[in-house]
Amino acid sequence: NLSGESTAAIFKLGGAPAAASGDPLGADLGADAALLGALFGAIVDRRKITFLYRTEPRSAAPLGLVHRMGHWYVVGKVGSDTRTFRVDRISELIVGEIRDSFERPSGFRAADGFPEAPWEAGTEDLEAVVRFDASVAWWARRQLGSRAEVTEHRDGSLTARMQVASPEALIGWLIGFDDAAVLEKPAALRKRFVAHLG
Repeated sequence: NLSGESTAAIFKLGGAPAAASGDPLGADLGADAALLGALFGAIVDRRKITFLYRTEPRSAAPLGLVHRMGHWYVVGKVGSDTRTFRVDRISELIVGEIRDSFERPSGFRAADGFPEAPWEAGTEDLEAVVRFDASVAWWARRQLGSRAEVTEHRDGSLTARMQVASPEALIGWLIGFDDAAVLEKPAALRKRFVAHLG
């Protein structure tokens, strides 16, 4: 059973309780409603949060919630960086007791802090270099997002240098290019990519 606070938070997120018939009146929130309610409360009250992300301890100043591609994400400040965490990978959430414990940046919108590409949402910090054959360069360019550094070559191929926070997401995307994409750097990530292809 949800507390009154969690239920009120769900209304603000766009959800609704079940009708007397048991049929929902609003959208399925797609995640643990109590967890979303607690996160929303922390955002509104500007309370810092600590949690396990997968199995790693994390802490953040939560700034907003975003729903993308069937998943909820919390966008927050970790030190001076803006990070994005998938809500269904969060466990053992603890909301701090101190209200107004951080300042929300002026004009901040959670969607602005959300990564453009799936491999930008995660906890790792890698720089990858990928070369795309001319036959797929146009398609790669459309999906790379504005943060990638792209170099076009005379033969029509292109090289992209990008920041990677989720290696699994990058590998999953690159597999779709078959042998028309070559992950050149870093070596450890290239080895993981080749293992997936094998």
